[in-house]
Amino acid sequence: MFRGGSIPEKEIERIFTHNISFFNASHDFGEVPLGSSSSEVEFVMINTSLLTARVFPELKGHTHDFEILNEIPVIVPWNQTAAIRVRFNPTKAGKREAWLHAKLHCCGDERRVYLSGDGI
Repeated sequence: MFRGGSIPEKEIERIFTHNISFFNASHDFGEVPLGSSSSEVEFVMINTSLLTARVFPELKGHTHDFEILNEIPVIVPWNQTAAIRVRFNPTKAGKREAWLHAKLHCCGDERRVYLSGDGI
């Protein structure tokens, strides 16, 4: 039991709420020739809660042009970081765009990163 009485409601909320965020909100992979791949890029998440989070990444948009390289789910221990690795593999010439969605297992909450690149 908490000394001095009950635990304040805000402290309970902080302890039992997942708080995941990405360090970067977008990434442009630049120009990549058709039939080849970019270098992989890491999108680092930080978990500032006191709970370990299981994150289920998925792509939306031009999904055939981007590839998630991680095993799923991505585990983010409490008060630590983990990365989702993505590579750009353009299937058509021109600007290609997608969103990397990272859904939390607990509540369906999600974080997003905008991805873009040019197939040449």
